[in-house]
Amino acid sequence: MGVCLSHLSDPKYGYDLVVATTQASLNSDLVDWLSQAAQPVSYTCFVGKPGIVNGGMTQITLANLLTLTNGVNPFDIPDKTPWDDPRIAILSQANFVGGIKMQIGMPPGVIAKDLPVPIAVLGTSASRLTFNMYCSQLSIVQNTHAAQGGGQGPWNVFTQPSGTAWYVPTSVGIVRNQLDPSLNLPYFSNSRSLQKTAILIKLQFLKSFGGWFLEQHQYDMDSASMLGKPQFVPDNSSALDMIKNCFVATYAASAKQQGTPLILIRAVIATPKPSNLVVTVGEWAVSPYVNEAGSLVNVPAPVTTPAMESVSTLNYLCAVSGISLPNPAAFNWNWVEPANVDTETGVIALNRNLVANYILQELLPIAKTYCIKASFGCTAHWDGVVNYFCDLSPRQDPEIAVVTASGPDVITISWDPQNGPDEETDQLTTGVIQVQPLYTCAVNFSGTTITVTQHLRMFVYLRRDTTSKPLNVVDKTFVDTFGLVIDQTGKLQVSKLTSTPTDHSQEPDQNRTIEFFAPLNDTFNDIKNKVVAFNFGPLQQLTSIPVNDLQYTLFPGGKCSTYKSVQFSANNDLVLYTTPYKPGSPT
Repeated sequence: MGVCLSHLSDPKYGYDLVVATTQASLNSDLVDWLSQAAQPVSYTCFVGKPGIVNGGMTQITLANLLTLTNGVNPFDIPDKTPWDDPRIAILSQANFVGGIKMQIGMPPGVIAKDLPVPIAVLGTSASRLTFNMYCSQLSIVQNTHAAQGGGQGPWNVFTQPSGTAWYVPTSVGIVRNQLDPSLNLPYFSNSRSLQKTAILIKLQFLKSFGGWFLEQHQYDMDSASMLGKPQFVPDNSSALDMIKNCFVATYAASAKQQGTPLILIRAVIATPKPSNLVVTVGEWAVSPYVNEAGSLVNVPAPVTTPAMESVSTLNYLCAVSGISLPNPAAFNWNWVEPANVDTETGVIALNRNLVANYILQELLPIAKTYCIKASFGCTAHWDGVVNYFCDLSPRQDPEIAVVTASGPDVITISWDPQNGPDEETDQLTTGVIQVQPLYTCAVNFSGTTITVTQHLRMFVYLRRDTTSKPLNVVDKTFVDTFGLVIDQTGKLQVSKLTSTPTDHSQEPDQNRTIEFFAPLNDTFNDIKNKVVAFNFGPLQQLTSIPVNDLQYTLFPGGKCSTYKSVQFSANNDLVLYTTPYKPGSPT
């Protein structure tokens, strides 16, 4: 159930666009963040209450402990050191019961694909995500001798070995805050400075948008809470108590100093122009992997695979007008298929109605040129002469100009006034004239093409006494096909592919006998020439799909992105596959 089934115009959805990022892409950014972590090692120590077995623990700094112990550092003492070691005795006299030494980062000797669980796991709701906290250094010292009030308990040091990844599972939310437009964040220091520069260049484009500010969406480390218990310390131990007491808060504080990982940067435009594609409101939701029947597969479950879980997506559900969104509804398709997870980081999907409306607004001024009002009549004279007249007035408002609710044609424009005939009789002479304009335009989305079919017809009926003639003096159709392509800078371009004209216009009868007794051809030709003067012809270009605007206002993962490929879904949504922009590439 791939993205080819995207159907955002379904009433149960109704979002203007969706920015979907795979769990695999989120974790790629988080692995990069951990790999570049440069925070110092943090130390947290705990002392108990004198004479109380397994009494309450108080957290103190290592510096304070070293003052109490005259410089004896518990993190220098190896595992299984005898309880009567002089250093342990001094620490026990200071009621030292344990401590944690930690540094955020990738576990030593472990590469990303060998992590036991992903750093971020999406689950089924964006209100809380699982964030597994990994460290490049992690040791927990447990002084059972002091914890037991002076008994002969062991000295334990639990240290993460090289090649093994310990982690603490936590639950976090997503928080959004206003962001300094100069991007002065710890997150953008060092190796991310090029990403920062690329975003700042993009933001210069917003000068034409009027007032704006930046909004950052991040993992909310302040809301982190532990899920279950870590597997690397014993149950019912002071080591586990220490982990529960301070690990998450210490990790969160260190992460904030390093620069909390970004999920999205959004430029919020105060007064967007109708011609620009600008998100006005957005909310987060999660799309777990679904099976071929479009049904949710419970994650985690024995039937799922890591590849299935990796294509779960974090979705930014957006509106481009208004201030509210429909309630989130589960999608019954996958935005990215497991087979493509290594090459597709996510997609931006636009509701077919949104895309069609932009095109409709571009076509309307053109269509009005061929919405022609005919004012006509005739005057009969007793001597057998009939005078016909016809005035044509273009630029009428079409009777129908809509984005359709469904079907292959996404836009329908039509002008078909039902003009009755005008008839006059003077004694034995009768004249009749009827002029019936028709203009239609239909737009079709399919694959990577947009097809615009325009049809202009001018039907004329003339009668003089018993001689009459119906004629389509103009009956032309142009079928213009436009292709969607991604250029070398990763932007969408719309180019003209083909134009197919069809002309079924009818010429007046050249029978000289009929023309002698009932000269009608001059009127036919006069009306035809008037229509031809309106220059009905092929559509030269389409420029109204402003999806490239999103590259200047939405930055998934806190990075510039470009488009990799494009297609229309079976339900006519416009789907753009995204890829991170590489600094130094063409823009």
